Amino acid sequence: MATSICAEGIARFIGAGNAGRLGTCKATNCDRVYVDLSKNGSRRFCSTACQNRVKAAAFRERQSGLQAAE
Repeated sequence: MATSICAEGIARFIGAGNAGRLGTCKATNCDRVYVDLSKNGSRRFCSTACQNRVKAAAFRERQSGLQAAE
């Protein structure tokens, strides 16, 4: 029952012209779908946890590159 209610809600959301607001998380190993409610439609991650994980990995990669150059 809950699955059919969820499917109906998604169908209504897409039918109302909001398909452009749906997105998939850009984090590696995450396949979650989200609804982008930001003003400019710039959301890239499903949660702040995924966003923080990606940013921390990029920071560690930059730092290891700096240490190797020294």
